[in-house]
Amino acid sequence: MELGTEAQGLRASRRNVVRGAAWSVPVIAVATAAPAFAASPCVNRSVVVSTSTAATTAPAQGYTRTSNTAASWRTADPDGAGTVYSAANIAVTATKLGQLEYGFNTATNNLIPYATGGVTGISINQRPTATTSPRGYAQRSETTFNFQRLVYNLSFTIADISKSGSATGTSAFWDAVWVESDGTWSVTTRDIDVVGGGTSSMDPLTPRNNAPDVGDTDPNNVTLTFTTRCTYVKLYYWSATKATSSGGGQGITISNMSMQLAPDGCV
Repeated sequence: MELGTEAQGLRASRRNVVRGAAWSVPVIAVATAAPAFAASPCVNRSVVVSTSTAATTAPAQGYTRTSNTAASWRTADPDGAGTVYSAANIAVTATKLGQLEYGFNTATNNLIPYATGGVTGISINQRPTATTSPRGYAQRSETTFNFQRLVYNLSFTIADISKSGSATGTSAFWDAVWVESDGTWSVTTRDIDVVGGGTSSMDPLTPRNNAPDVGDTDPNNVTLTFTTRCTYVKLYYWSATKATSSGGGQGITISNMSMQLAPDGCV
């Protein structure tokens, strides 16, 4: 049957409506994809923290030691311009508890750049006030690294976790370290002579019982890598064995510190 003019016009207008609706779908899809594209500038960049003291004034990269209890690190500018990515400052503070004093051989060499275990970094040095001083967790130092801004994928090495003497009480020292942070971390590499998880005073990073005495040329290093962002790291450091020989000074070094920084304004 032949359609009337009015019916033909009705069919044509419905076709046009359907055709128009079909072509409108890609426009909607493109519009919803825009926010993901707009967020792309927030990409983290990697920086390495230098222990060089040659450039110690802001905004240069480097390390500045103020005293046995205070220092500061400054990262490099990730993009070299300071307009998109700003460098991060790291405040280093140290405190001690119990019968300890700062310094390995002298009382003035805590938080100094130092080469040990095959790496160069910042040393944490301490010793008992006397050979008769008690040892253990109650006699410890606490060193905190406070980051000016959120850092991502933080990684650093604790070098020269060692001992001197035997495990029967004649040790001059027996290193023990545990790490506190608001970020999540794990031990990614360790020397065969270092044991423990480093997550509490009951499970510190420490030399194994039958490990040989080590010197500055031996590694005994542990590398920690963070899987979440963080704002601080705190190291608790003590001797697990009482010193019955003279001295009893001990030291570890924080080195190979690297991290990623987000562009300014991104979190």
